[in-house]
Parts: sequence; C-alpha cells; structure tokens
Amino acid sequence: MRSYVPIAAGAVTLALGVGGFIGAPYALASDATLSVDGQATTVRVFNDTVGTVLKENGISVGEHDVVAPALDTAVT
Repeated sequence: MRSYVPIAAGAVTLALGVGGFIGAPYALASDATLSVDGQATTVRVFNDTVGTVLKENGISVGEHDVVAPALDTAVT
C-alpha cells in the first residue's frame, strides 16, 4: 500500500506558498486619505509616492496646482 502523506504534505505546502505569494501585496497596502478640492476620499496605497497615488486615481496636476506633500514624497 502506498503512502499518500508526502503527496498531501507537498500539496499543503504548495497551497500555503501560493496563498502567501498572492496575499503578500495586500498585507503591504495601507489606506490613505486623498483630499482634492476639499473632497476627502480614502484610497488604498502600495508603498507609492504622492504622484503615483494621484495618477492611479485619475488626478492630473496642472501648472498652478498646489500639491502637499511634494509629488515625489513616499506615502508612509
């Protein structure tokens, strides 16, 4: 009679590894408040810069717009 324990253990290890690989980016994400023209919105960010967050949310910065903190500032 063959033993299925090594196969089952391998399947469990594979499932946990794939789950961790897929779930890891979501664990690194955080919520940030994005305020544009007085309207605040909560957005999900993944170690981005202010400029990236704006771009990903469809916000373009014009020549006379004020952005604080600066576009190249890391979102922490």
